[in-house]
Amino acid sequence: MTKKLKEAIIKSEGQAYWDAIVAKAVTNPYFRMIERHIKEDCLDSGDLTPLGEVYNTILAGCEPYLTRELALIITTDKTSVQLNISSPATAGDMSEDEGGCEYFPDTGATSTPVTIPTTRIKGVNPCWKREYLEDAVWAVMEWQTREAGKAIELEIMDYMISVYLTDFGQSITGDHDHLDFEDFTDALAEAEGADSHPDTLLCHPKDYANLLKDPEFVSSLYVGDDSVMRSGIVKTTFGITVIRSSRMPEYMALLLEHEKAGALVLRRDVTVEPYERPECNKYGFVASVRYGFDSLSECAITLISDC
Repeated sequence: MTKKLKEAIIKSEGQAYWDAIVAKAVTNPYFRMIERHIKEDCLDSGDLTPLGEVYNTILAGCEPYLTRELALIITTDKTSVQLNISSPATAGDMSEDEGGCEYFPDTGATSTPVTIPTTRIKGVNPCWKREYLEDAVWAVMEWQTREAGKAIELEIMDYMISVYLTDFGQSITGDHDHLDFEDFTDALAEAEGADSHPDTLLCHPKDYANLLKDPEFVSSLYVGDDSVMRSGIVKTTFGITVIRSSRMPEYMALLLEHEKAGALVLRRDVTVEPYERPECNKYGFVASVRYGFDSLSECAITLISDC
């Protein structure tokens, strides 16, 4: 007999385990699919423990790459999503037309439709033979499961970065061969000059390491409460969250107003399905995601190059 996911987990794993899953679903965007299963799914209680472990391990592999922090997130069940990208209105002085009538110039706000198809599918199929698992002397399944999440997330990250590096609106060229505080503040000035208010800096870990060698940057981190330093998510006094990714090219960085820079549309977030081919002695799972992504506003993307 099948049971609701909540009932079966509490029965097999206990209330504390259930509370931990719910807490993750509330606080971590990578666990939103669990919230969906909580509301909709009926699963056999015998499958719950392995299913939960696979999800948790895959998502642990996804999490360090933080693609969900780099764009507006939209979930949908449709094959595409249309967004309206607005341009601001501009006021002008009152004047007179040829008939002597007074009027204001026609400079009202406009919008441009952008359609993002949800046709991109990324996935991976870890599978093993029974003998391979029996002979393994370490947690090979857990490691490869975690790598499955990482592989999917890296594919999405690579695509998002490639779009941002193509569709930027303004740019600055650094004076050194590394990212420093001057590059950061110059790019911030360029962005705000284009009426953008950046909240995210994406850079390579080596460029971030160079930022931490810059006394001006480091001093900005300790103004006020130092809780952001202790939490591991660094925010400067300008309110910019710094995200490091090895997928970002060295000597380049992106300053983003992330919810206006691009939209990541998830038709199906990370999904796990069992994979069994007994005739070939192969067992495992398929993990995949279906999504679409596009940039929304050039002004929300500032490129720092040749840092």
